[in-house]
Amino acid sequence: RVMIAMALAGEPDLLIADEPTTALDVTTQAQILRLISQLQARHGTGVLFITHDFGVVKQIADDIAVMHRGRVVEAGPVADILSSPREEYTKALLAAVPKGELRPPVARTGPVVLEAAGLTKVYSHRPFLFGKPKRFVALQDVSLQLRSGEILGIVGESGSGKSTTARCISRLVDPDEGKVLLGGEDFGALRGNALRLARQRMQMVFQDPYSALNPRRRVGDILMQAPLNFGVPRAEAQARARRMLQLVGLDPSAFSRFPGAFSGGQRQ
Repeated sequence: RVMIAMALAGEPDLLIADEPTTALDVTTQAQILRLISQLQARHGTGVLFITHDFGVVKQIADDIAVMHRGRVVEAGPVADILSSPREEYTKALLAAVPKGELRPPVARTGPVVLEAAGLTKVYSHRPFLFGKPKRFVALQDVSLQLRSGEILGIVGESGSGKSTTARCISRLVDPDEGKVLLGGEDFGALRGNALRLARQRMQMVFQDPYSALNPRRRVGDILMQAPLNFGVPRAEAQARARRMLQLVGLDPSAFSRFPGAFSGGQRQ
């Protein structure tokens, strides 16, 4: 948000917005788009808005240029492109936009994989050296249950406690109160080697791949780290890492590249 404010502060004639709303929640995204539209209307600013989100394009753009492999394959007014795309690539992009259909219900009969009860996390900090400590309640009495085969969505604005919930469940931070059961076992009570072994049963995809990947290590070494930590032979770990790269649609040559050689989408 600060970066967007920096770009808008000078009220420029041309604003190049490169995926400015990707990491924002929907309400903040709406505020930013409204602010950009107001700036454009008030000062006649030209806006070059770069995005993969057709919902954002529909809301803010007058014209669209669709790019594929370094070329503009189709361009024209928003209404024309969205209603009557000519190029197969544009049609494929539009077909991939989530339509919001409800998933068919699943039978809730599987074993309970995860159960969290009464999770509470409070952070305190002292704004000045001798100031009075301030308390921030990040989580308060959060309880949830997830069965095998289910998908549980946690939705909320930035700062609502979503990531803190995930971090407490995975024990990247310990909750001040509450309990986490992983397959019926008290995950919070595990220590030492028992905790180390149990961590294999839970993995996390982080929101920001730029901070999650060590820029000084090759991607292959990063992928091999977890299996090697759990005693998998190096040759097997390497073969597994190469299979995982193919599974997520990356070229085998990615194994020897550093994270800086990837796009944002490739890093994720």
